[in-house]
Amino acid sequence: MYTNDLIKEQDILNLLSSPMREEVFVYIRGHFLTKVEELNSLSGNCLRAIGFHLKLQMFGPNDLIIKQDEMTADMYFIIGGTVEVFHQLSFTTFKHLSKSSFFGEISFFTNEPRAASIKSYDYSEVLILRQFEFTQILHSLPKDKEKVRILKRNLLIYGVKVMKVRCYLCLQVGHVAKNCTKYQIKKSMTRICGMANSCKKSYANFNRESIYSNPLKYYSIQSVNGRERDPRDIFKGNKYLAKRAKGYNNWIQGIDNKSSRVLSLIIHDIKDDKEQDDGNSSNSSRENFINFELRKSERFNTIFSPDNLGFGLIRQNGVLEV
Repeated sequence: MYTNDLIKEQDILNLLSSPMREEVFVYIRGHFLTKVEELNSLSGNCLRAIGFHLKLQMFGPNDLIIKQDEMTADMYFIIGGTVEVFHQLSFTTFKHLSKSSFFGEISFFTNEPRAASIKSYDYSEVLILRQFEFTQILHSLPKDKEKVRILKRNLLIYGVKVMKVRCYLCLQVGHVAKNCTKYQIKKSMTRICGMANSCKKSYANFNRESIYSNPLKYYSIQSVNGRERDPRDIFKGNKYLAKRAKGYNNWIQGIDNKSSRVLSLIIHDIKDDKEQDDGNSSNSSRENFINFELRKSERFNTIFSPDNLGFGLIRQNGVLEV
Protein backbone atom coordinates (compact mmCIF):
# COMPACT_ATOMS: atom_id res chain seq x y z
CA MET A 1 0.00 0.00 0.00
CA TYR A 2 1.54 3.33 -1.07
CA THR A 3 1.83 6.40 1.17
CA ASN A 4 -0.51 8.44 -0.99
CA ASP A 5 -3.22 5.84 -0.50
CA LEU A 6 -2.89 5.83 3.28
CA ILE A 7 -5.89 7.16 5.18
CA LYS A 8 -5.58 8.42 8.73
CA GLU A 9 -7.35 6.56 11.50
CA GLN A 10 -9.56 9.52 12.28
CA ASP A 11 -10.65 9.77 8.67
CA ILE A 12 -11.70 6.12 8.72
CA LEU A 13 -13.68 6.63 11.92
CA ASN A 14 -15.39 9.67 10.46
CA LEU A 15 -16.72 7.47 7.64
CA LEU A 16 -18.57 5.34 10.21
CA SER A 17 -21.90 6.17 11.81
CA SER A 18 -22.03 7.33 15.43
CA PRO A 19 -23.26 4.00 16.88
CA MET A 20 -20.60 2.15 14.88
CA ARG A 21 -17.87 4.52 16.06
CA GLU A 22 -18.91 4.04 19.68
CA GLU A 23 -18.75 0.26 19.26
CA VAL A 24 -15.26 0.55 17.77
CA PHE A 25 -14.06 2.78 20.61
CA VAL A 26 -15.50 0.44 23.23
CA TYR A 27 -13.76 -2.50 21.59
CA ILE A 28 -10.41 -0.66 21.32
CA ARG A 29 -10.44 1.39 24.54
CA GLY A 30 -13.03 -0.33 26.73
CA HIS A 31 -10.53 -2.49 28.60
CA PHE A 32 -8.79 0.69 29.88
CA LEU A 33 -12.06 1.98 31.35
CA THR A 34 -12.95 -1.28 33.06
CA LYS A 35 -9.74 -1.09 35.15
CA VAL A 36 -11.27 1.86 37.04
CA GLU A 37 -13.75 0.32 39.48
CA GLU A 38 -15.81 3.53 39.71
CA LEU A 39 -16.27 3.61 35.92
CA ASN A 40 -16.78 -0.12 35.58
CA SER A 41 -19.96 0.15 37.66
CA LEU A 42 -21.55 2.47 35.08
CA SER A 43 -23.84 1.33 32.28
CA GLY A 44 -22.68 0.17 28.86
CA ASN A 45 -24.12 3.25 27.16
CA CYS A 46 -22.11 5.45 29.48
CA LEU A 47 -18.90 3.50 28.79
CA ARG A 48 -19.44 3.70 25.03
CA ALA A 49 -19.92 7.46 25.28
CA ILE A 50 -16.82 7.81 27.43
CA GLY A 51 -14.72 5.73 25.04
CA PHE A 52 -15.87 7.93 22.17
CA HIS A 53 -14.75 11.12 23.98
CA LEU A 54 -11.30 9.90 24.99
CA LYS A 55 -8.53 12.02 23.44
CA LEU A 56 -5.17 10.57 22.42
CA GLN A 57 -2.05 12.55 23.34
CA MET A 58 1.69 11.82 23.27
CA PHE A 59 4.43 13.13 25.59
CA GLY A 60 8.20 13.17 25.26
CA PRO A 61 10.79 12.37 27.98
CA ASN A 62 10.49 14.63 31.07
CA ASP A 63 7.35 16.35 29.76
CA LEU A 64 5.24 17.43 32.74
CA ILE A 65 1.74 15.96 32.54
CA ILE A 66 0.37 16.90 35.98
CA LYS A 67 1.79 19.36 38.51
CA GLN A 68 1.20 18.86 42.21
CA ASP A 69 -1.41 21.16 43.84
CA GLU A 70 -2.77 22.43 40.54
CA MET A 71 -6.55 22.59 40.08
CA THR A 72 -7.08 20.24 37.14
CA ALA A 73 -9.48 17.30 37.09
CA ASP A 74 -8.79 15.15 34.02
CA MET A 75 -8.10 11.41 34.18
CA TYR A 76 -5.39 9.66 32.14
CA PHE A 77 -5.02 6.11 30.80
CA ILE A 78 -1.57 4.89 29.71
CA ILE A 79 -1.61 2.93 26.46
CA GLY A 80 2.15 3.04 25.87
CA GLY A 81 5.38 4.10 27.56
CA THR A 82 6.09 4.91 31.22
CA VAL A 83 5.33 7.88 33.48
CA GLU A 84 6.94 8.87 36.79
CA VAL A 85 4.98 9.93 39.89
CA PHE A 86 7.05 12.24 42.14
CA HIS A 87 6.85 14.87 44.88
CA GLN A 88 7.08 18.38 43.44
CA LEU A 89 9.16 20.03 46.20
CA SER A 90 11.62 17.25 47.06
CA PHE A 91 11.58 15.51 43.63
CA THR A 92 11.19 12.20 45.46
CA THR A 93 10.01 9.50 43.08
CA PHE A 94 6.97 7.64 44.38
CA LYS A 95 6.36 5.16 41.58
CA HIS A 96 6.60 4.43 37.85
CA LEU A 97 3.39 3.61 35.99
CA SER A 98 3.38 1.76 32.68
CA LYS A 99 0.92 0.49 30.08
CA SER A 100 -2.68 -0.25 31.21
CA SER A 101 -2.27 1.95 34.32
CA PHE A 102 -4.27 5.10 35.00
CA PHE A 103 -3.80 8.22 37.16
CA GLY A 104 -5.64 11.42 38.09
CA GLU A 105 -8.76 9.65 39.36
CA ILE A 106 -8.74 11.32 42.81
CA SER A 107 -9.03 14.88 41.50
CA PHE A 108 -11.38 13.63 38.78
CA PHE A 109 -14.02 12.61 41.36
CA THR A 110 -13.22 14.95 44.30
CA ASN A 111 -12.20 18.21 42.55
CA GLU A 112 -9.31 18.53 45.02
CA PRO A 113 -5.80 19.73 44.04
CA ARG A 114 -3.42 17.21 42.55
CA ALA A 115 -1.77 14.98 45.16
CA ALA A 116 1.48 14.52 43.20
CA SER A 117 3.32 15.54 40.05
CA ILE A 118 3.56 13.22 37.05
CA LYS A 119 5.92 13.46 34.11
CA SER A 120 6.66 11.28 31.13
CA TYR A 121 9.64 9.02 31.86
CA ASP A 122 10.20 8.19 28.19
CA TYR A 123 7.99 8.56 25.13
CA SER A 124 4.49 7.84 26.39
CA GLU A 125 1.03 7.71 24.86
CA VAL A 126 -2.07 8.39 26.97
CA LEU A 127 -5.83 8.69 26.60
CA ILE A 128 -7.37 11.71 28.35
CA LEU A 129 -10.88 11.83 29.79
CA ARG A 130 -11.98 15.44 30.32
CA GLN A 131 -14.11 15.98 33.42
CA PHE A 132 -16.50 18.45 31.79
CA GLU A 133 -17.17 15.98 28.95
CA PHE A 134 -17.84 13.24 31.51
CA THR A 135 -20.30 15.57 33.28
CA GLN A 136 -22.12 16.24 30.00
CA ILE A 137 -22.44 12.49 29.36
CA LEU A 138 -24.01 11.98 32.81
CA HIS A 139 -26.68 14.60 32.14
CA SER A 140 -28.33 12.25 29.63
CA LEU A 141 -27.94 9.18 31.92
CA PRO A 142 -29.75 9.81 35.25
CA LYS A 143 -28.96 6.44 36.82
CA ASP A 144 -25.24 6.78 36.18
CA LYS A 145 -25.37 10.36 37.37
CA GLU A 146 -26.87 9.20 40.68
CA LYS A 147 -24.12 6.61 41.13
CA VAL A 148 -21.45 9.26 40.65
CA ARG A 149 -23.24 11.61 43.07
CA ILE A 150 -23.28 8.93 45.79
CA LEU A 151 -19.60 8.22 45.16
CA LYS A 152 -18.66 11.90 45.59
CA ARG A 153 -20.70 12.10 48.80
CA ASN A 154 -18.92 9.07 50.28
CA LEU A 155 -15.57 10.51 49.28
CA LEU A 156 -16.43 13.71 51.10
CA ILE A 157 -17.37 11.79 54.26
CA TYR A 158 -14.93 8.85 54.35
CA GLY A 159 -12.06 10.07 52.20
CA VAL A 160 -10.15 8.31 49.45
CA LYS A 161 -10.38 4.91 51.14
CA VAL A 162 -13.79 4.61 49.42
CA MET A 163 -11.89 4.34 46.13
CA LYS A 164 -9.39 1.92 47.73
CA VAL A 165 -6.54 4.27 46.95
CA ARG A 166 -3.25 2.75 48.11
CA CYS A 167 -0.23 4.76 49.28
CA TYR A 168 2.79 4.40 46.98
CA LEU A 169 5.19 4.41 49.97
CA CYS A 170 3.69 2.28 52.75
CA LEU A 171 1.16 0.49 50.49
CA GLN A 172 -1.62 1.14 53.01
CA VAL A 173 -5.16 1.92 51.81
CA GLY A 174 -6.77 5.22 52.72
CA HIS A 175 -4.20 7.96 52.04
CA VAL A 176 -1.84 9.24 49.36
CA ALA A 177 1.95 9.32 49.45
CA LYS A 178 2.35 13.02 50.31
CA ASN A 179 0.19 12.49 53.44
CA CYS A 180 1.95 9.32 54.57
CA THR A 181 2.83 9.78 58.26
CA LYS A 182 5.23 6.86 58.25
CA TYR A 183 7.74 8.70 56.07
CA GLN A 184 7.21 12.24 57.38
CA ILE A 185 9.47 14.06 59.84
CA LYS A 186 7.45 14.89 62.92
CA LYS A 187 8.39 18.24 64.46
CA SER A 188 7.98 18.38 68.24
CA MET A 189 8.51 21.90 69.58
CA THR A 190 8.81 20.55 73.14
CA ARG A 191 11.64 18.24 72.11
CA ILE A 192 13.37 20.97 70.10
CA CYS A 193 13.19 23.46 73.00
CA GLY A 194 14.52 20.83 75.40
CA MET A 195 17.51 20.12 73.17
CA ALA A 196 18.22 23.84 72.82
CA ASN A 197 18.16 24.34 76.60
CA SER A 198 20.48 21.39 77.20
CA CYS A 199 22.95 22.82 74.67
CA LYS A 200 22.93 26.16 76.49
CA LYS A 201 23.71 24.44 79.80
CA SER A 202 26.57 22.44 78.30
CA TYR A 203 28.08 25.57 76.76
CA ALA A 204 27.83 27.39 80.10
CA ASN A 205 29.82 24.62 81.86
CA PHE A 206 32.48 24.47 79.18
CA ASN A 207 35.96 25.38 80.51
CA ARG A 208 37.73 27.51 77.98
CA GLU A 209 41.50 27.76 77.86
CA SER A 210 42.95 30.94 79.34
CA ILE A 211 44.28 33.14 76.56
CA TYR A 212 46.97 35.69 77.41
CA SER A 213 46.51 39.09 75.84
CA ASN A 214 48.88 42.02 76.02
CA PRO A 215 47.49 44.92 78.06
CA LEU A 216 46.58 48.05 76.19
CA LYS A 217 49.39 50.59 76.21
CA TYR A 218 48.59 54.27 76.49
CA TYR A 219 51.24 56.50 74.94
CA SER A 220 52.12 59.79 76.62
CA ILE A 221 54.77 62.47 76.11
CA GLN A 222 57.08 60.76 78.57
CA SER A 223 56.78 57.31 76.98
CA VAL A 224 57.30 58.71 73.48
CA ASN A 225 60.19 61.13 74.19
CA GLY A 226 61.84 58.84 76.73
CA ARG A 227 62.76 59.16 80.37
CA GLU A 228 65.58 58.21 82.69
CA ARG A 229 65.66 54.56 83.61
CA ASP A 230 68.02 52.34 85.54
CA PRO A 231 69.83 49.97 83.14
CA ARG A 232 69.24 47.09 85.52
CA ASP A 233 65.47 47.62 85.26
CA ILE A 234 65.70 47.33 81.49
CA PHE A 235 67.37 43.93 81.69
CA LYS A 236 64.98 42.66 84.36
CA GLY A 237 61.99 43.39 82.14
CA ASN A 238 63.57 42.03 78.97
CA LYS A 239 65.22 38.63 79.28
CA TYR A 240 66.03 38.55 75.58
CA LEU A 241 68.05 41.78 75.81
CA ALA A 242 69.95 40.48 78.83
CA LYS A 243 70.82 37.30 76.94
CA ARG A 244 72.09 39.28 73.95
CA ALA A 245 74.17 41.54 76.20
CA LYS A 246 75.79 38.55 77.86
CA GLY A 247 76.56 37.06 74.47
CA TYR A 248 78.08 40.35 73.34
CA ASN A 249 80.23 40.46 76.48
CA ASN A 250 81.62 37.00 75.73
CA TRP A 251 82.25 37.99 72.13
CA ILE A 252 84.22 41.12 73.19
CA GLN A 253 86.37 39.08 75.53
CA GLY A 254 87.08 36.58 72.78
CA ILE A 255 88.08 39.36 70.36
CA ASP A 256 90.43 40.91 72.93
CA ASN A 257 92.13 37.59 73.69
CA LYS A 258 92.49 36.70 70.02
CA SER A 259 93.92 40.11 69.10
CA SER A 260 96.41 39.94 71.98
CA ARG A 261 97.64 36.49 70.92
CA VAL A 262 98.03 37.54 67.29
CA LEU A 263 99.94 40.71 68.16
CA SER A 264 102.20 38.91 70.63
CA LEU A 265 103.16 36.40 67.94
CA ILE A 266 103.88 39.15 65.45
CA ILE A 267 106.01 41.14 67.96
CA HIS A 268 107.95 38.03 68.95
CA ASP A 269 108.60 37.24 65.30
CA ILE A 270 109.80 40.78 64.67
CA LYS A 271 112.27 40.64 67.56
CA ASP A 272 113.77 37.45 66.13
CA ASP A 273 114.14 39.10 62.74
CA LYS A 274 115.83 42.16 64.26
CA GLU A 275 118.48 40.02 65.92
CA GLN A 276 119.25 38.26 62.63
CA ASP A 277 119.25 41.26 60.28
CA ASP A 278 119.37 44.76 61.78
CA GLY A 279 120.07 46.35 58.46
CA ASN A 280 117.05 44.97 56.66
CA SER A 281 114.82 47.74 55.34
CA SER A 282 111.68 45.68 55.88
CA ASN A 283 111.82 46.20 59.66
CA SER A 284 110.37 49.65 59.33
CA SER A 285 107.46 48.29 57.31
CA ARG A 286 106.70 45.66 59.91
CA GLU A 287 106.82 48.21 62.68
CA ASN A 288 104.37 50.38 60.77
CA PHE A 289 102.07 47.41 60.32
CA ILE A 290 102.20 46.57 64.04
CA ASN A 291 101.47 50.14 65.02
CA PHE A 292 98.55 50.20 62.57
CA GLU A 293 97.08 47.00 64.00
CA LEU A 294 97.44 48.30 67.54
CA ARG A 295 95.66 51.53 66.69
CA LYS A 296 92.91 49.63 64.88
CA SER A 297 92.39 47.32 67.86
CA GLU A 298 92.23 50.26 70.25
CA ARG A 299 89.77 52.07 67.97
CA PHE A 300 87.61 48.93 67.69
CA ASN A 301 87.52 48.49 71.46
CA THR A 302 86.63 52.15 71.89
CA ILE A 303 83.75 52.06 69.39
CA PHE A 304 82.25 48.85 70.73
CA SER A 305 82.74 49.65 74.37
CA PRO A 306 79.68 49.10 76.62
CA ASP A 307 79.45 52.81 77.42
CA ASN A 308 79.25 53.81 73.75
CA LEU A 309 76.77 51.07 72.83
CA GLY A 310 74.25 52.27 75.45
CA PHE A 311 73.23 48.82 76.71
CA GLY A 312 73.48 49.98 80.26
CA LEU A 313 76.36 47.51 80.88
CA ILE A 314 78.71 48.07 83.79
CA ARG A 315 82.30 46.81 83.53
CA GLN A 316 83.67 45.53 86.78
CA ASN A 317 87.10 43.91 86.95
CA GLY A 318 87.16 43.65 83.17
CA VAL A 319 83.83 41.78 82.94
CA LEU A 320 80.50 43.18 81.76
CA GLU A 321 77.71 42.82 84.28
CA VAL A 322 73.97 43.25 83.94
